Amino acid sequence: MHIYFESERRFKVELDAADLRELDITYNQMDYQDEHTREVLQGLLKKIGVPGGFESTTGRIMIEVFPKSGDGCVVQYTSIDDNGRNVVKMRRATPPPTVYEFLSVDDMLAATELIKNEDETPLELYLVGEKYRLVAYIERDERRVRRIMSEFAETVGKGAVAAAFTAEHGEKIAFR
Repeated sequence: MHIYFESERRFKVELDAADLRELDITYNQMDYQDEHTREVLQGLLKKIGVPGGFESTTGRIMIEVFPKSGDGCVVQYTSIDDNGRNVVKMRRATPPPTVYEFLSVDDMLAATELIKNEDETPLELYLVGEKYRLVAYIERDERRVRRIMSEFAETVGKGAVAAAFTAEHGEKIAFR
């Protein structure tokens, strides 16, 4: 276990596979909705004490866990201040895009109608030649959306490069 003090409001704890075995948990098992995970993360904080200078005036602490090579993980503790100072802003990572190509406008409309109720899935629609391409940033129900899309369209690419190629060679006609 290694502790790194990053600022007066943030520190991180690196745990290797042996540390996680001792805590009877793995990175993949960590879920803050799970009682054991909460006990482990709060117990870590108590076990190591408060690193020099770390202060949590409100008692509110954001805990983030990231994977680390060798079946370990990094646990980052950040103090949250109710007065608006030093509040960490959460930014949701955008999932990598998938580019679908439709042979007809009817197929495109049918597919987008079926996935339109997905939670704010960002979509961009392009006309490339005589075909429609949909760039979808699927966040939730990924398997369901991909299954629906496979009935109406061909997957022509995945990732930022495929999306950039479509944007460069196509005409954007709609987005959400």
